[in-house]
Amino acid sequence: MNSHGRSPAGLYNVTVDRVGFPSRLLKKLPAAAVLARAALAALFAFALGCAAARAESGTDLTIPVDGSPVVHLQMRSGNLTVQTWNQPQIHIASSVAVHAQHFGAGAVQGALRGGDIPIFSTTVQSAAGPVTLPAEDFAVSSLSDGAHDGVNILGGDNGANVTLTVPANTALLWAVIGRGQIEMQDYHAGSFVERVHNGGIHVQNVSGEGFLEVARGMIQASNSSFDRLRARTAAGPIEFSRCNARQIYVSSVNGNISYDDGTFAPGVARFESQNGNVAIGVGGGGVQIGAHSGNGKIFEGFAGGADVRGSGNDAQATVGGGGPVVTASSERGGVFLYNGALGPHPRTGRRFRAVGRPFKGRRL
Repeated sequence: MNSHGRSPAGLYNVTVDRVGFPSRLLKKLPAAAVLARAALAALFAFALGCAAARAESGTDLTIPVDGSPVVHLQMRSGNLTVQTWNQPQIHIASSVAVHAQHFGAGAVQGALRGGDIPIFSTTVQSAAGPVTLPAEDFAVSSLSDGAHDGVNILGGDNGANVTLTVPANTALLWAVIGRGQIEMQDYHAGSFVERVHNGGIHVQNVSGEGFLEVARGMIQASNSSFDRLRARTAAGPIEFSRCNARQIYVSSVNGNISYDDGTFAPGVARFESQNGNVAIGVGGGGVQIGAHSGNGKIFEGFAGGADVRGSGNDAQATVGGGGPVVTASSERGGVFLYNGALGPHPRTGRRFRAVGRPFKGRRL
């Protein structure tokens, strides 16, 4: 199925395709179809693993499941709201008919092979030409213990509005939308993989490990705590507000990145943008920040309790005596370091969204 191995972590603007499509053919495919290949891989694997899967169609479906299930949803266009409840069943409410299949644990185990999720490459057009997010793999740990039922859901193509309610102990939530929005809240038990080609993703009060991708559009996360998170965009901002992270890697090609009023647990934290600004607001605790700006500037707006050294394109900030290591870099944008939130901050002045307004800090 995959013609390439794991891709390097760095971003690049060349066409990469893990299922062997030539670049010239890839460009001719609709954007939603290019993104949907990752979801189709799982769908085919499920179908081959269990031809006798139970299928249902409708606008209001309730599907009983055993244990901690794996839930996979795919839509060409539409808006998805994900919520949890303490019941051993999945409920789907949709403005148009959806199709759902229930699979046994054996089929799920054979399809996912322990939880190495393929993230296929996707491309958007920009004024400077095509921008490609390369293929990656995302290994989830929530499938390593026990058997898991699976439910595969295919949504409509007409901008459907879908509310998906899953058991609170769901092991893996995997959603792929060509054009639209994903809203997820109060999910804590397992892993999540969410991808949107054109649109946006917003997660609130979420924890665990996950992968978030919007090719063109915004990613927002608030009041959440991540053991491990990978988030990326090609053209669009990524905003975190009041979050905690242990292991986090955030990247964008043409978007701004902000981690506002956030905290860090011991681990690895990387924030990288090629052409946008990067802002890190430390909400509490000690941290050691390394900042780099290729063609831009570095600014700091710490109100106190920080030792900032460096000038020009590289700087180091020791906040609260030091702690977890955080790197913030931009090749063609600015890097902004401060403590707390931008809104009430005494040295940053008026609030700006995703580093889009002037930062009134000290230039290094």
